[in-house]
Amino acid sequence: MTGAAASTHIVKPGVARLMHQTVLEYATMQVAARLGLTVAATELADFAGETAIVITRFDRYHDLTSAVHRLHQVDFCQAIGRMPASKYEERNRPRTAELAAMLRRESARA
Repeated sequence: MTGAAASTHIVKPGVARLMHQTVLEYATMQVAARLGLTVAATELADFAGETAIVITRFDRYHDLTSAVHRLHQVDFCQAIGRMPASKYEERNRPRTAELAAMLRRESARA
């Protein structure tokens, strides 16, 4: 099956309309790590003059044969039943109270 292999990294070029977005995302991840939060490993890379952040996927693992496998993940929108198109602010995104209510309802340690 072409294109079905699990990737181990995400390469994200900057968003053109957001100045220095790639560098800011990288810096934010570095600060979070230094504060003791568990974050994905990141690095900045240059691809023919285009800066991109390269993120090591946290939702992958290697088996004994070094094959890459996916770990199932659910994001907040999936957990509360929102369609992906509704996850951004300009498109009626979920409110903090909605997300907190779901965590209280579903968490073993509310």
